[in-house]
Amino acid sequence: MDHLWQVAADRVFSAAVISTSQNKRRNLETGNEAVETVREEAVKRCESDAVLPPGSVKAWPKSPGHERGSHRSVYQDWS
Repeated sequence: MDHLWQVAADRVFSAAVISTSQNKRRNLETGNEAVETVREEAVKRCESDAVLPPGSVKAWPKSPGHERGSHRSVYQDWS
């Protein structure tokens, strides 16, 4: 009987791990969509408020921090 309880506990644990990883993946996808939505709204607001000329904001990279040279700081150019 103990063996059956162990098998049942293992299956419940496995199901919980799978469910958790699926939820994390879903949350990441939802988060990425939210970031894109916020970015699009920011572009529209900047252009509509005439803060920047139309089209200039869209040149921003889609994933800030991953573009080439993004790790460089202004302070590193002092030499």
